[in-house]
Amino acid sequence: MPDPSTPPNDASLRTRWAGEVRTRLSSLGLSPTREADIVDELSQHLDDRWRELVAGGAVPDEATQLTLAEFRDGNVLARAIAPLRLAHQPSSITPGARGGHVLGDLLQDLRYARRTMAARPGFTTVAILSLALGIGANTAIFSLWNGVLHASLPAVDKPGQLVMLSNPDGSGMWRGRLEGPRSWLTYGEFEQLRDHAEGFSALMASQSSLNTWQVRFEGGGWEDARGRLVSGGFFQVLGIGSAIGRVFTAAEDRTETPGAVMSYSYWQRRFGGRPDVLGKTFTVGNAALTIIGVATPGFIGETSGQQPDLWLPLRMQPRVLPGNDWLHDTPPEKAMWLHVFGRLKPGVSQAQADAQANAIFRAGLESF
Repeated sequence: MPDPSTPPNDASLRTRWAGEVRTRLSSLGLSPTREADIVDELSQHLDDRWRELVAGGAVPDEATQLTLAEFRDGNVLARAIAPLRLAHQPSSITPGARGGHVLGDLLQDLRYARRTMAARPGFTTVAILSLALGIGANTAIFSLWNGVLHASLPAVDKPGQLVMLSNPDGSGMWRGRLEGPRSWLTYGEFEQLRDHAEGFSALMASQSSLNTWQVRFEGGGWEDARGRLVSGGFFQVLGIGSAIGRVFTAAEDRTETPGAVMSYSYWQRRFGGRPDVLGKTFTVGNAALTIIGVATPGFIGETSGQQPDLWLPLRMQPRVLPGNDWLHDTPPEKAMWLHVFGRLKPGVSQAQADAQANAIFRAGLESF
């Protein structure tokens, strides 16, 4: 029996999606070319939905079953043709619609949309942009959260005054298009908010998931260490200083600085609290980094229940996690993987900051 926690390969998934779509199209008598076009489009939507479910915590087998169940109920079909309906409002299609009627409407929409896009490309651009902005305004950025994961965090300065601009209960990474709810933000979106959201005294970002890395200190053997990528303002926003050395500053967001901050407990456990840990180098992924400081005693991070050993600069992501570039987005896809935290400026209400953040977010989507 296959392990439900083991992800199937891309080819087997695409074959399964395509087979399911073809089964649903069989009663329409489409030409081979037209059927192939629709199969390819809907298979992509099924694949996107599957990856969204896995990123949200579903095991691969469970995500497959949920994706197919939604497709058979018409939910994926409804999402797939939503952009087309901005330009055309024919007979109704809603989640829960079934069978050939749904696919007939889809075919009608595809035919109409192609004619419209060919004849009026400017209108098409406006329609697609309006969809993206609507998603941004309603689901892509969460209202500000009071407190951090609803838990007290040791050593953090006034944790109840922190707010979050992402879903505090989500962790992971998702690379995809601008449709569906968003639990995390991209690096570019964080930069826009950090540089333009004036209602905050400071903003910082952290990788939404805790990694276990293979690290090697100065020629020693490989060993496991828990780590998280964070922005330069991470320690400033949380009000955390250093036991020895220094912590990151905002300058680490402007350049690729190969430094690392170690937790106090890891320093004691792994290095016996020796001060010569400063300047020690280690390797992780394709990056060689240097320990620049040890965080304040008692600090365990910004997420209750997760205790990193090491914090590394976000700008080092492509070298720490080689083969992935999560710092740059290529339309129409974004790499969503960051939690964003902030502190409100004195006199700025949460509602004011929320409205400002969403305005900046929508402007960023329009630019993207």
